[in-house]
Amino acid sequence: MKIQLLTKEIIDHLPPLDSTDGIKLKDKIIVCKFFAEYSHIPLSWYIFEGQKCENGDYFLKGIFLINGKKVSTSHFLLSELQPFWLCPRSIVERDTRIFLQPYKNCR
Repeated sequence: MKIQLLTKEIIDHLPPLDSTDGIKLKDKIIVCKFFAEYSHIPLSWYIFEGQKCENGDYFLKGIFLINGKKVSTSHFLLSELQPFWLCPRSIVERDTRIFLQPYKNCR
């Protein structure tokens, strides 16, 4: 069964974009985590902000990790993950265990 990436509960808890800029990364509240695998390398997105676009897509902000190492903190569209732009056969999933937790507790 495919899990919906953004549920109503997640959307209701997304702070507006750039509203957590003054909070240290370790203390940011992660609303949800997405993950995928590319050539046996784990990829993760820890989402801490977002808002709905006029076209119905979601503009999200979070931390992107490759093989457990932080690559960037960036903005991206949810549609860029479906199908995942790096490898169309990779399926991006949501980690249902991660919801409203400080980043320092998510890893």
